[in-house]
Amino acid sequence: MADPQPNAAALDTSDSLVLGAMLTPLVHEAAGAGLGEVEWFRTSWQRGGAATGFATWTFDNGNTVPCMVKVPVGPVERRWAAALGYCCENEWDDPRCATISTPRVLASADALGPYDLCWLIVERFEGGTVAQHFDEHALRALIHAAADFQIRAERSHHPYGSAFDPDWAKAHEHARQLAHDGGIPDSQHWNNALKHAKRLLPEALTTWKARPVNAWLHGDLHPANAMWRHQPDNGHGHAGQKCALIDLGMVRAGHWSEDALYLERQFWGRMDRLCGIKPVSEVARARRQAGLPVEDDYVRLLDSKRLIASAAAPANLDHEGDVRYLKGSLEVLERSLRALGG
Repeated sequence: MADPQPNAAALDTSDSLVLGAMLTPLVHEAAGAGLGEVEWFRTSWQRGGAATGFATWTFDNGNTVPCMVKVPVGPVERRWAAALGYCCENEWDDPRCATISTPRVLASADALGPYDLCWLIVERFEGGTVAQHFDEHALRALIHAAADFQIRAERSHHPYGSAFDPDWAKAHEHARQLAHDGGIPDSQHWNNALKHAKRLLPEALTTWKARPVNAWLHGDLHPANAMWRHQPDNGHGHAGQKCALIDLGMVRAGHWSEDALYLERQFWGRMDRLCGIKPVSEVARARRQAGLPVEDDYVRLLDSKRLIASAAAPANLDHEGDVRYLKGSLEVLERSLRALGG
């Protein structure tokens, strides 16, 4: 009888440094001669489960670039990183490749030696996250990356799956209970607004759940999930640079507006940080320019989603936002009620 194959679930993932050291020979064997020595590191947010390391990659022509090794990664991240990020050696520095909206990929696979582990070797970013210096240019670069992601994902011809929605009804009921019990700031104001919203929410939910599924979405679009490729080389920050979206493990199908709406929602209560920019409108413009569909009547769809999300804000306060965000959500709720005839 043949020996059973090793089970990836049996690997000790409690320490990323130990895991990296254990898998180093397999990574080198799988990646080939291009991969240099890997220096595994532990970040402040890692709690086991994955190993990340810095290395260099040498092309056949002798050119060397810094890179990052990640093992394991989820199958969704591996699939989309590979689909959108592979660049041929002779195209690596071509502007069309060097400015794409996802990390450039040097190597990847769905297995590592005998283990059923997805892994990635991607370019190493040296410019930090977009969140570190968030200004108007950073916001525009982030929105551009979100639109470019959709455009390039469309060209991959992956068939769409089903859209995802949380349990909005449960969140709305919890929000109404918190307002009724005085469990949130300005509870009476919230209580009155949510009573009006309750009448309009069924239609809004029906409208939103019937939305077209016509785009691939990043799924977690925020400034800390985007990286500058290079350090700024002047006194103007990253002006002129484009950024790339990282952490592709939540890519999913949905309506083209969802990433932009999610980004907008993070600034409820801090709308001045949007610098007068409308993320959804910017994505819509980019899609039209690329020949992708944008509905003529999408505004009511957006008002429905804003009503749904803002009415749920009190229920999500523990893990999403703060008191200032809650106040901004109330303002959005009241604007949405007026827009929808409440």
